[in-house]
Amino acid sequence: MHLKTSSLLILSPAAIAAVNGMPLEPQTDGLNPTTTTRGNSAELTPDRMTNAQRFAMGLPPLKPKTLRRGTRTRQGRGRGGASMLPVVPRRCNILVEDTDEGTRLGYLKPEINSDGFYGAFQPNQANALEVSFSTPAGEDGWTTGLNLFVENAPDSSKPYLGGGVFYSQDGNQDIGTGTWTFAGIGGSGTTTELGVPPAPVENTANKSGWETAIWTYDTSTQRITAQWVNADGYNPGTHLAYLPERGSYPELSPATIGFTGDTDALKNSQLGGKPVTLTCAPPPPIEGEL
Repeated sequence: MHLKTSSLLILSPAAIAAVNGMPLEPQTDGLNPTTTTRGNSAELTPDRMTNAQRFAMGLPPLKPKTLRRGTRTRQGRGRGGASMLPVVPRRCNILVEDTDEGTRLGYLKPEINSDGFYGAFQPNQANALEVSFSTPAGEDGWTTGLNLFVENAPDSSKPYLGGGVFYSQDGNQDIGTGTWTFAGIGGSGTTTELGVPPAPVENTANKSGWETAIWTYDTSTQRITAQWVNADGYNPGTHLAYLPERGSYPELSPATIGFTGDTDALKNSQLGGKPVTLTCAPPPPIEGEL
């Protein structure tokens, strides 16, 4: 028991025994405490006594009970959402590569096509689309549920990188194995919650359902991947993909970047998509900066 140095307290032998966890002897002052042996779950130790019993034995009153606050959630490897830990701010341009061919398509350009999605590339990194986000400090690996903010969004009122279903197979708005349903990547004015189905937020493609907290960043590879959530809350396998210009009128079917649940089904469909990877490339220093 901790005693404040500002006061003195004389303890009886019985009280000293109680403090040390020894069995208490029956008292003759009329309190009639329960006599127990060591190991009994009902043993009358100081923390089990009432204040009246403690006062009678020369002990101070019990400390008032306090409510325990909720513990802070630690955002670590593979976790998403808010973190109380220090974070590392990151900025990068997005390098897109053809997975099958192993070739670079280029850096994603800050340009929205006629369908409201990104899909144009540029060979040079300078002035390419630039995103910013934060990851927990001192932790390597991947961080999920990120919202990516486009610093140079073509529509400054919709700066959050997200996606919505663009093409659906047989009206199926869910992505997954065996279907070439494809969601395009565009911008929105607000973010959506982690792990929830598509929400009705304003977006560049005017889609009724949209998701933003879908991004994962891996510090070891600098890869950016996505995790879509279907309408029923299911998290399907999500694969980044690219649709090249289609048909004789590219302006009506412009190149689009997005994701699907089955890249083979997408490649074999009339859309003719291909799997791609996204890599976070730190922006080159601005001329004149150290």
